[in-house]
Amino acid sequence: MNKQVEVSSYGLFVISVAQMSSFFEGRKRNHEQKKVLALFQKEQDLYQRSISTGSWLPIPQINSISYEIKSY
Repeated sequence: MNKQVEVSSYGLFVISVAQMSSFFEGRKRNHEQKKVLALFQKEQDLYQRSISTGSWLPIPQINSISYEIKSY
């Protein structure tokens, strides 16, 4: 099943919901913020740790065209 994805300016990311939930459950601080991007912009070390744990993979600065994602 192929899906079309269109981007306009920010890029895209691949996320593991289970891994991201696990990442935030293990944090000592209380992260009640609903806007994860704003949180990661504010706390760069948290951003880097979330990537290193495989919680998500940001793909910034991509060309603004349509992409086709193939699932196998």
